[in-house]
Amino acid sequence: MEQSPIDKLINDISKLPGLGRRSAQRIALFLLKNKDKNLSPLIESLNLCSREYKSRMYDGEVKGLSVVKPFVGKKSDVPSDATVLRIDYESNRGAILAEGINPWYSDLDTYDMTASVIDEAVRKIIAVGGDLKRIAILDNFCWPDPVESEKTPDGAYKLAQLVRSCKALYDYTTLYKTPAISGKDSCKNDSTRGGKKISIPPTLLFSLFGDHPDVRNTATSDFKNAGDKIYLVGESLDELGASEVSFMLTERGQSIGIGGNVPGLTNPEKLFKSYRSLSSAINTGLVKTAHDCSEGGIGVALAEMCIGGRIGATIDIDGTGDSSLWARLWGESLGRIVVAVSPEHEAKFLESMSGSITTYLGVVEDSDTLAIVDGFESLIDVQVSDMVQSWQGTLDMSGGEL
Repeated sequence: MEQSPIDKLINDISKLPGLGRRSAQRIALFLLKNKDKNLSPLIESLNLCSREYKSRMYDGEVKGLSVVKPFVGKKSDVPSDATVLRIDYESNRGAILAEGINPWYSDLDTYDMTASVIDEAVRKIIAVGGDLKRIAILDNFCWPDPVESEKTPDGAYKLAQLVRSCKALYDYTTLYKTPAISGKDSCKNDSTRGGKKISIPPTLLFSLFGDHPDVRNTATSDFKNAGDKIYLVGESLDELGASEVSFMLTERGQSIGIGGNVPGLTNPEKLFKSYRSLSSAINTGLVKTAHDCSEGGIGVALAEMCIGGRIGATIDIDGTGDSSLWARLWGESLGRIVVAVSPEHEAKFLESMSGSITTYLGVVEDSDTLAIVDGFESLIDVQVSDMVQSWQGTLDMSGGEL
């Protein structure tokens, strides 16, 4: 007998680490009753909320050569995936800067943490039209003390974490052919407060520099025109370990632990073709909207794209992978980029992405609503204007209206 939508939702939620069926039932009931509020806890979180106020304290222009600036969108208030600069006033060639960072995955495995930030930075370069063959990196290790001592009895474990991170750095920079031209390490990031030692999580900040052949053809993360067709490049897998939604449920006392599968690069060679194809589609003007899908999964990526364009969208996540509903909505699988293409370019775009996993998600709407369904099951129905308030409100220090 086919499961009812509510039973399917409960079963999907119960697969989350530390959740029993009774907890899954309570969460499912809450979600179904609060479709207009399901995104708010995530986009209001300190990891995902707007940090524009702080960022605006620093200069975002370089000699007036910035093409894709640190903030993009209708009101220039949503962070770009990467920045793009002309190399000089008389050239259309450009330089790209992108970064990847996610210390939370270190709670489970520093090898996968390192692999994830490498791929995140590469995806961001691709999302603005960068050339996969012309990139170089800086690796900045921010680590707790890895030397065993009386003050650091777990130094050997922290050193082992560092070794696993370095192994991943070698494995994937070699595979991606991304030379490390510089870097830095800071391995004494510990402090004693009130007699208690506090250490930062093992962290690798991965900065990537790329080449853009023609800055007149770039893409930004904001939805632009009603009627544009939305696609997911890549596949969603059952990888919810150390994800934003796992941490959120744990902090609320609705889940025990943040275990599960950390997003990994199981077949990176498979990604290269889709990355090259998407970069080519952007450089030929077929794609003007692209957004890296990372922390918070597809749900948060779509929210950011709607906020950037101050425009709505209708989305169906059915068919985006064989994973559970929550993994498809909130999972942080690597190798995924959400794009939007105009109807007149749709056929050529799909032709250019032939051989890559490219799934139709929905359409940009001339409305103030982001609606996400899974087949016939409604998951999210929220006003974009409400999302703006939630997203910007957490760290608003302006003292006035947003």
